[in-house]
Amino acid sequence: MKEWLRNHKPFLFILVTGVFPALLGLGTANSATDKKPATHDEKVEALKTKLSLAQSQLNTLNKNKSCDGDGDCDVLEVGWRHCGGPSDYIIVSQQNPNTKDIQKKIEEITQLEREIALAAPPLDCTSAPKFPQAVCEKQECRAR
Repeated sequence: MKEWLRNHKPFLFILVTGVFPALLGLGTANSATDKKPATHDEKVEALKTKLSLAQSQLNTLNKNKSCDGDGDCDVLEVGWRHCGGPSDYIIVSQQNPNTKDIQKKIEEITQLEREIALAAPPLDCTSAPKFPQAVCEKQECRAR
């Protein structure tokens, strides 16, 4: 018997500390370090935190709005609204070297806003952002 116990000690340890307590609904020996699943509100808050960071990164990427004429300035849709359309518009310069990164960040923001909106009840859809006109004033793209 002692020989059998010595040969099967690791297996028995796993059974006693992990499998049996789990089957009985008692958790595992590591239950103090096990993370419980995030609640719905915690998931939404995590998405909002990611969204805030992504918006800040977009603003940093879009700092260069230099232009030589109105043709250098574009309006891009950002975000997602439950009732359709973007949540915002940004003015960008075609001269900005970060245009590909800006587009990727816009896609990330749009996806995050969509996830947040779908996780929460629909909000009032009466006020949509107004589509701005992009113009070059004093060698900088601006909204008019």
